[in-house]
Amino acid sequence: MTFNGARFLLILLATPVMLAGCATYDFVQPPPPQSQPIAVTFSSTGPSGWTDLPIGTYRIPNSAVIVSGQQRGNGVMFGLLGVLLADSVGSAAGKHRVGSVQSALLVDLVPEASTLTQQAIASGRYGQAFAAAPVADSPTLEVDPYTVLTYSNDTDVRPAVILKATLKPGGTGAKPWTTRYMAFETKATPLTGDNSLTANDGALLKSAIERDLRRAVNAMLDDIATRRGRDKNNLIYLETALPFVRERFALTGAELSDEDGALVFLPKIADANVIAGVEILDDSIPHRPATADDKIKVLDK
Repeated sequence: MTFNGARFLLILLATPVMLAGCATYDFVQPPPPQSQPIAVTFSSTGPSGWTDLPIGTYRIPNSAVIVSGQQRGNGVMFGLLGVLLADSVGSAAGKHRVGSVQSALLVDLVPEASTLTQQAIASGRYGQAFAAAPVADSPTLEVDPYTVLTYSNDTDVRPAVILKATLKPGGTGAKPWTTRYMAFETKATPLTGDNSLTANDGALLKSAIERDLRRAVNAMLDDIATRRGRDKNNLIYLETALPFVRERFALTGAELSDEDGALVFLPKIADANVIAGVEILDDSIPHRPATADDKIKVLDK
């Protein structure tokens, strides 16, 4: 059984907290300014079971690759035993779905993410915002990258790359700042078979992950360096698929940028949600200025 008790507590506590109006929205806040260059480090730890994964996901052993979308129901209404069962059943279903191609899905994002970051810093694009290497008592951006494969139906999946970034000010005792940068595909592709993500030695999957990783790294560095404004007067509305869940959602949020084919979008979602943070998707997805009538809602029942 892969259930993490902390995730059960998170689910039980999140609903009453939100209903009480006490939900936190720290993930949508801009990064705090720093007086010294920021060093960027990457970890292979992957997502935390405390905060980053919904019930019933399957984590491929010894990796930071997560399989989701195969879950059925959440089990919360049946108490602890229901949650335990839902998590176990969902995880087993995910393992079964990817069993024959599991080894083809293994990817370590850390080396490429580190290379992309160092190249961007060396280019001079960000001036003195980042340091080439960690320095004692200076701020550090610690990044945990992971891959999520989300089933949209019984055969097709959508890849995503998520960078959980924590900015730790150096030597000041200030509270760390955390958010996620999530770059993902909105169209699903068969996982196996001809013209699938794993065909031809996984060419389509590698291409999607490489593109999403580059977009996530660029969005993260741009946001940390420029502290792009969360402009309430620049809200947009879009309908999109998201990591972890089969359903598509209608979302309203701030547009942080729209460059080089990537739309960087920040919906106002409470921190307790595993999709809270900055979302990066292809700017060809239909989107428009938001109106007062636009609400967050599930589109697929």
